Amino acid sequence: MTYALNESLRYFDDFLIYFSVALLLLVSFTLIYTKVTPYNEISLIREGNTAAAISLSGALLGFALPLASTVANAVNLLDLLLFAVLLCQKART
Repeated sequence: MTYALNESLRYFDDFLIYFSVALLLLVSFTLIYTKVTPYNEISLIREGNTAAAISLSGALLGFALPLASTVANAVNLLDLLLFAVLLCQKART
């Protein structure tokens, strides 16, 4: 039991680093997306506009799902960041 726990905790710092970077990338994508689009999605959502909420949710899911795959398959942090930049470019088009 102790061996399994030690093996799980051995890579916990790597998990925290990748999780933090992925969360930072998701927040930065959200900020960039809301600045680039012609509408202020946050204010529209606060006013009760369901279409704006669905649009923003779809964009976030469209970035988060490939980002999760990238985190799972990344060899190192540079690899993760390069793929995230490619995801941002792909999300723009």
